[in-house]
Amino acid sequence: MMFKKGDIVTWSSQAGGVMTEKTGKIIGVLQPKESPYISNYRWNECKFNPSAKRMFDGCPRDHESYIIQVETKTGKGKPRLYWPRVSGLTLKK
Repeated sequence: MMFKKGDIVTWSSQAGGVMTEKTGKIIGVLQPKESPYISNYRWNECKFNPSAKRMFDGCPRDHESYIIQVETKTGKGKPRLYWPRVSGLTLKK
């Protein structure tokens, strides 16, 4: 399934043996082989909160992928940016 900028998606992640469901908004679409460590100009296109913390690493992927911004539960902390596996994303209705 292909997603677009502005879509709200959910996925599950695991850390420390605990599964967590995350929900966020797609703020950037990366083309195949495009690195998420892109120029400041490209990040500005995403219109993300500049204080957001980047929570990803890895090499460019061979398919379209997405940068997702997740707000804190209270909405008061810094949002976080994720680059999850596309196969695990589900469009939130």
